[in-house]
Amino acid sequence: MLKFKIVARPNPRDRTLPEKYYLSVISQQNVDLDYIARDISEKSSLSEGDVMSVVTSLIKLIPRELSYGRTVSLGDMGTFRLTVSSEGAETREEVGTDLIRKVNFRFRPTSKVKQLLGDLKYQRAEFI
Repeated sequence: MLKFKIVARPNPRDRTLPEKYYLSVISQQNVDLDYIARDISEKSSLSEGDVMSVVTSLIKLIPRELSYGRTVSLGDMGTFRLTVSSEGAETREEVGTDLIRKVNFRFRPTSKVKQLLGDLKYQRAEFI
């Protein structure tokens, strides 16, 4: 069950307008690498150390492959890729890397993951 709270936020384009209320997900707990390694090792024949080694290698591999201009697909989970935000130029000749404002790290979930997210149940958190 995904818990949420209600938060008031100003309009970022016009702060003089009244705030509006939005739903915000409440994180229940942070799942770290130790937890992941322990959980996977309990459900497989791999040791925690083996799992940690593989996951650590994956964490190093993804940014490296992205830096080569490749996309990284993690099977049924989804795909990582890089995009850039840049300034526009009047002509093709004026376009250069100096116009890049930032590089963005993007993840696109598969339809299987999207379906899982679509099936979530929600609960409003009660605060005292």
